[in-house]
Amino acid sequence: MKRYSVQLMFIVFSILLFVNGITSVKTQTIREDLLNQRDYMLIIAAMIFAFSLLSILLEFRKANKEHTEAPSFGINKKVVVIIGATFLFALGATFVGFFTSTALFTFAITFYLSEKSKANLAKCLSFSLGLTVVLFIVFDLISVFFPNTLLI
Repeated sequence: MKRYSVQLMFIVFSILLFVNGITSVKTQTIREDLLNQRDYMLIIAAMIFAFSLLSILLEFRKANKEHTEAPSFGINKKVVVIIGATFLFALGATFVGFFTSTALFTFAITFYLSEKSKANLAKCLSFSLGLTVVLFIVFDLISVFFPNTLLI
């Protein structure tokens, strides 16, 4: 199972993205023949899901060709924490706000995966805030529509 943990994380993420796209994204299009925000989210979720399943299949075939033992079902603690944080990020982006959730998510994940020190705390905080500011500027330049939430 450890062998497939990243693919499983992407499958969970794609399912959350698909559910989020169906339930909470309001579409605003100029013309009906153009793709809207919901369509993009559903297409990306389907692609992530399909590629993750394909990757699992290829890994499984590779393991069978090598005649290795059956995959163990021990799951790494970090993978479970990252999947949980991703789930909280999806909920936060839906109800609290995308940029607030992005800043909190990137800070939490980078700090969790790095060594715990004051220097790393400052690096993780500056990285998450910098990434959020860059995303805000880029999304503003390309006029990405975000639903109304509690914060930005």
